[in-house]
Amino acid sequence: MATNLAGELSRTKPVCLIDCDVPQDTSTSWYSVRRAKKPSQNLTAYRVSNGQDLLDFVDKEAGKYKYVILDSPPRITDIGRAIALVSDLIIVPVGASSAEIWASEDVKVMLGQAGEVKGAPLDAHLLWTRYKDYTVLSREIHDEAEKFMGIPSLETTLGYRQAYIEALGSGLTAGETKDKKAQLEVASLCVEVKKLLKQGE
Repeated sequence: MATNLAGELSRTKPVCLIDCDVPQDTSTSWYSVRRAKKPSQNLTAYRVSNGQDLLDFVDKEAGKYKYVILDSPPRITDIGRAIALVSDLIIVPVGASSAEIWASEDVKVMLGQAGEVKGAPLDAHLLWTRYKDYTVLSREIHDEAEKFMGIPSLETTLGYRQAYIEALGSGLTAGETKDKKAQLEVASLCVEVKKLLKQGE
């Protein structure tokens, strides 16, 4: 999700992609491959390993970019808490399975705690990935997750497509692959994110 948003939004505006998922470094690796293939003055990437480094970056550097995209670790850490506090919009990717919803309970707790610190509920949304909207089970799990997490889902869903896997390893976005459905999904995600951010201004 982070790399797709960064690559697509940087087509027209300056974007900074911050990889906070140490030591996995997926976004950093993707950016290195992309920079070698498709150098872009609009896209920059950084790697931060702790919450204080992230807060320092946001304080000193974030104003240089139209969008700053933070790739968060899928677990509760000090950097995850910092991300929740500084973000204007939080997107929680979730697969269409009960196990993934149950595994998101700590994220639910963290979002609640961050909202208490900020003094207002966070603007957070679920993003369904590997989603099959034609199955009854997917729709039931969709409703279960919104109730469990207490946050709404984005209208956009990302299907179970090879294009996302191939794009990540190639330094591309799914919108730059030949998969027409993936192209439409990524374009829809960008439009929805921009709309939500404008509403928050």
